[in-house]
Amino acid sequence: MSSQAKPEKEFAFIEGESFNGAVARWAATAWVDRMLDLTRAAGVRSYLRHTAAGASAANIRWLAKEMEVDPQELHCRATPQVNGDNVTNGQRAFYGLLVPATMIEGLARRYAPAAFCLPNGEYHRALWDLRLFPVCIETGQPLQTRCHDPNCGNRRVGWQRPLGIATCEHCMADLSDAQVDAISPTLLNALKPVAGLFQPTMRSASLALLPPAITSDGGQLAVDLLIQLVPVINPALTHIRSGLHRTDPVQACEALVQAWDLMKGWPDRFQDFALTQVLSRGPGRGDGNRGRTVRFLKMKPQTTRSAALVGLATGVREAIDLLGPNAQAISSSTCSIKRAASMLGLGTQEVATLRRQQALRSRLVLSGYRLQPVFDRAELDQLAVGIAGRQGFASIASHLGISHHGVEQLADMKLIELHEHPFFLERYKMHQSTAASFMELERTLRDRQTDLSRASSITLAQAMKSVGGRLKPWGPVIAELLEKRIPYQIKTGPDSLVRRICIRVTDVASVSELTFNASAVRRFAFAKMMSKKDAMEALNIGPRQGTKLFAPVETEKGCRAKTVDIQWTLDLAARCISVAELAARRGVPARTAYCDAVRADMPWLCEAGFCRSATEARFLPQVLTR
Repeated sequence: MSSQAKPEKEFAFIEGESFNGAVARWAATAWVDRMLDLTRAAGVRSYLRHTAAGASAANIRWLAKEMEVDPQELHCRATPQVNGDNVTNGQRAFYGLLVPATMIEGLARRYAPAAFCLPNGEYHRALWDLRLFPVCIETGQPLQTRCHDPNCGNRRVGWQRPLGIATCEHCMADLSDAQVDAISPTLLNALKPVAGLFQPTMRSASLALLPPAITSDGGQLAVDLLIQLVPVINPALTHIRSGLHRTDPVQACEALVQAWDLMKGWPDRFQDFALTQVLSRGPGRGDGNRGRTVRFLKMKPQTTRSAALVGLATGVREAIDLLGPNAQAISSSTCSIKRAASMLGLGTQEVATLRRQQALRSRLVLSGYRLQPVFDRAELDQLAVGIAGRQGFASIASHLGISHHGVEQLADMKLIELHEHPFFLERYKMHQSTAASFMELERTLRDRQTDLSRASSITLAQAMKSVGGRLKPWGPVIAELLEKRIPYQIKTGPDSLVRRICIRVTDVASVSELTFNASAVRRFAFAKMMSKKDAMEALNIGPRQGTKLFAPVETEKGCRAKTVDIQWTLDLAARCISVAELAARRGVPARTAYCDAVRADMPWLCEAGFCRSATEARFLPQVLTR
C-alpha cells in the first residue's frame, strides 16, 4: 500500500467492533476517500454494496494485507455466506454462530447516538449489524439508520465514505447529536443475557442460564430456538428474519425477553405459555396464537433448520400428542371437562369458571392440529377425596363455639388441617379443613381433661370475657389446654365445646394474658370481615346491644347476613369496654360492675360500653402498669 494511504498511527481493533466498523475506522485514519477504494482488494465490485463483511476467506486475507493488519482480526468479525446462493436466503456466520442471511444488515450503518458519547465509545458495534436486536444493548436507544439533520433530507447512512463512524457521509452532521428515547432500564437489563448469546466474551454466561438440553452444542441450538420462538410469542413479528428491525422496538424487545424466559424453563414454561394462549382464546378451536404454536410443534427438517432444533420441538409435541407414541399415558392421566364435572359433582359451566380462576390445574394436549386444555386426573382424584372429608371453618366454629378468626388461629397453629388447594376457597368461598383433623382435636381434648370437681371452676366461654380490646386468642388458649398447662374438665350436654369446658377460676388471669401471633410464613390470608356474632364476641356484648350497634351497617350485595370490618371492630373495642368484660376482670356480677361505673360517672360511649381508658384507670389500675 502506498505511504499516502497508511494510518497516521498503528491501528488497533476494539473488542466487540463490527467488521465494517473496523474497516471504515481504518479507512478514515488512512484518509481513504471511498470505502470501495479499499474493499476492492476483497473482491467488492458493486457500487450498491461497498462493504466486504461477507467476502470469502481468501479475499479477506487480501484486504488484511492491504490494511497491513492481522487477518484473524478481520476473519472473526466477518459474516460470510455459509449456505444459500445469495444474501436473501441461506445463512451467514456471526461470531461463530449461524443466523439467517437476512438478519445481517449489509447496507445501512445502524447506530445509537448516545453510544458515541460513552468513554472510548466512538466505534461501530457488531451487534448493531444484527437485525434481531432493534436497540443498543449499552444505551437502550433504538438503532437509527438515517441522518437526524433536517437539511440532509432523512437520507440513509451507509458505508460509502469513511468520514468517521459518528459522522453522516452525506452532510457530515454529528450523529451523536440525534435525540432518541431509550427503552426502560428493566427491559434493557432483561435483554442483555439474550444479547450475550451473540457475544463471544459473554456467551458462556448466557448459556449457563439455560438447561443443558439447549446448550449442548455451544450456542447454535439456543440461537435457532430463540429465532423460532419470537413469532410464537408475538404472531405480529412474523417477519423476524428480515424486518424485525422495522417493528416497534419495545414490542420486539419484549418478545425476545419472553422467548428467552421460555428457554430458561424449557420445556415446561413453553407448555405453560401454550396452555395460557389456548385458555385465553376466544370462540373457536385455534391455538390462540394464529396457528404459530401448532406450526412450531409440527416443525419439519429444512436446509437451514438443524435436526437438534426439530428434535426439541418433537420432544414437546410427543409429550402432549394424543396421536403420538405417548398417547395411552396421556389419555389415562387426563380427562375432559365433562368427566371432571362428574368427579367433582359440579356442572361443566362451574368447572369452566373454576379453571378460569386457576382453581383447577389444566394440561395441554394436541389432537391432530388442535390444541386443547384438559384436566389432570390425579388432581381431580385428590380433590374428590378432599371434598368427601372436608369440614368448613364455619362448621368448626359452630361446633367449638368460637369465632371464625379463632378457627383461623387453629389452622395457622396447625392444630387442625387446612385444605390449601385453591379449589376449596374458590368453590366454597371459605377456607376448608378436614373432618378427620377436627375429630382428632376433639378426641385429644377429651383424653387430656382432668377432674376439677373439688375446685371452683368457670366455663371457658365465660373466662374469655376477660379478654377485651382485641380478638380472642382461641388458638393459644386451646393449645394451652392440650399441653395441660391449664387444667380443664369437659361437661356433658348439648352446648358448644367452649361452653362445656370448665377451668379453674384461678386460671382466668392466665387465659387473659395469652396472645396470638401469626406464623411468619402465612399459608393463607386471614379474613378482613367478620360476622355480627363474631364482632359481638370481640366486643363482649350480647344480642340486644349488638342489634342496636350494628343496625346502621348495610348488608352487602350478594350476602345473606351483615358483615363488619374487623379493623373497625378492633378500633371500637380499643375505645369501649363492655359491662361483661368489666365484671369478668373485676370478678363481680355484671349488675354490680354496671352500677359502680354509673356511680363513678364513667362516660358511656355507645352500646359497646363505657370509655375504656377512663374505666380501666378507675377500676383496673393494675392494667396500666402491667
